[in-house]
Amino acid sequence: MKSTPEDLRGIQLVRHVDEQNSVHWSLSSASGRNHINCTFLAYSERADTLLCHIQVSGKFWRRGVKQRPTDLINDFEITLPQVLIDIGALKTLREKLVEWQINPSGFKLELGVQSGNDQRLSFSIGRQKDLIYSVDKPAATISYLSGASMEAKWAWIVDQSCIRLCAESIKDFIQVAETKHSVRD
Repeated sequence: MKSTPEDLRGIQLVRHVDEQNSVHWSLSSASGRNHINCTFLAYSERADTLLCHIQVSGKFWRRGVKQRPTDLINDFEITLPQVLIDIGALKTLREKLVEWQINPSGFKLELGVQSGNDQRLSFSIGRQKDLIYSVDKPAATISYLSGASMEAKWAWIVDQSCIRLCAESIKDFIQVAETKHSVRD
């Protein structure tokens, strides 16, 4: 266990999880080229709040060459090292993903801790005007806002298997996080 000072938002982190015992949830695109991965880092003294490391990445064919090779290379990788996630919102996201498999309809959720305009993280399934989508292959969109200084959005097409695997990984993520949290108490 590491000793951790208060973070910049004034939330005392009470326990870090070591890398060997890390737990994460993820969502891949239908093509398998794009991914979001959320890794649990620490608990917060604020009820139902987790500190997470989020990585968004994608692969693409080599750019700037006349003939397109068959192998994909890293195209982008974005790291958000300290995102506060509301575990209740994460549970709602899992429920919405499970429900989508039975009744595919769009939704949008705020996953971040509601703390003013400091940091926002949202997740949606549904329409995205710049992508070719359908009811059974909707767009997944992840939006991140950090104060007035930075805003980003990533979107890609997903399918039933992507959504099912994401829902399963969130279920495991929540179970482990809550188990480790109850051990702490």
